[in-house]
Amino acid sequence: MANTVVEGWYDITDHGSNFATALAAIPAAGGVLYLPPGTWTVATTQTIPSGVTILGDGPAVSILKCTSATEIILEVAPGSANVAFQNFGLTYTTSPTSASYPALFLDNCSNVSISDIAITNAYYAVQLTASSNITFTDASLTNVNIAIVMSGSGSSGCTDVFCSNVVVSDLQTSGTGGYGFLVFGGNIGVNQRLHFIDCSVYGNASTNPFMGFNLRNANNVLMQNCVAAFLTYGILLSAEASTDGIANVSVSNSQFLSCGTACLAFFTDASGGNIIRDIQFSNSQFNGSSTNGVATVGLSSSSVLSGVSFLSCTMTGNASNGLYFVGGAGWS
Repeated sequence: MANTVVEGWYDITDHGSNFATALAAIPAAGGVLYLPPGTWTVATTQTIPSGVTILGDGPAVSILKCTSATEIILEVAPGSANVAFQNFGLTYTTSPTSASYPALFLDNCSNVSISDIAITNAYYAVQLTASSNITFTDASLTNVNIAIVMSGSGSSGCTDVFCSNVVVSDLQTSGTGGYGFLVFGGNIGVNQRLHFIDCSVYGNASTNPFMGFNLRNANNVLMQNCVAAFLTYGILLSAEASTDGIANVSVSNSQFLSCGTACLAFFTDASGGNIIRDIQFSNSQFNGSSTNGVATVGLSSSSVLSGVSFLSCTMTGNASNGLYFVGGAGWS
């Protein structure tokens, strides 16, 4: 269907098969930019304003490809709201080698829906900065260095983010990469109300990329039915500066398996004042590590590790220890 037939519908083929031209045709009130089956190329960052939906016919058949390795593919304009990305794929001709160029970038945005999306051959797949009310469902992220980044800045953070059935596979290791889900930045507690349901991160058994889930500064996190395997760390809860804190994390019915250093680790640096508290694991597995199932790593003597509990969890088949806690004075 073309935009001449249905009001608010803008088919890229009616605009010279040019993404930027079709996007520019959408009025301020918003509309749908439709990508029919095919590979559609862009060479520069495409900025998406409020009220726009990008819609394809399937992540394997409607593909938006960036021919430059030094561009973001899609960036939601800062301050924008009510944007949706549905049913298409994003990729690069040549993968970027810098974190400056995520495939999809949301900066200070709200009410954004991302569903049925496949992202391949990217350095960062998705970056959220100080954004709220974000839903990310039914997605495949493959051959990326860092799959999803949620970052805060000062008093602003990522809040009310819901991830469901997001599968990360063939996680890469170059640079500082090898993260499935990374949450960090901002003042204590600004990244909050984060949900990970039926999400999976798979590394490579021969290379063990770095981390499946890394929570550095987060509050009120719910994780259910998640899997992380063939990594250095399955899940790492880390407070790496005196302004960092992690609290109120609930993990249930999840599996962290076959990891190099630990399936679950708690980490703080030597800056002091780091707080990790009120963390609950239930009906979860921390099995098959080539070192420890659950461990503390670099926990400084002034750090606080409080209120950590394990209910009906297993820590079996680990080469060294099932549970290995050492260092730190403020434990309870």
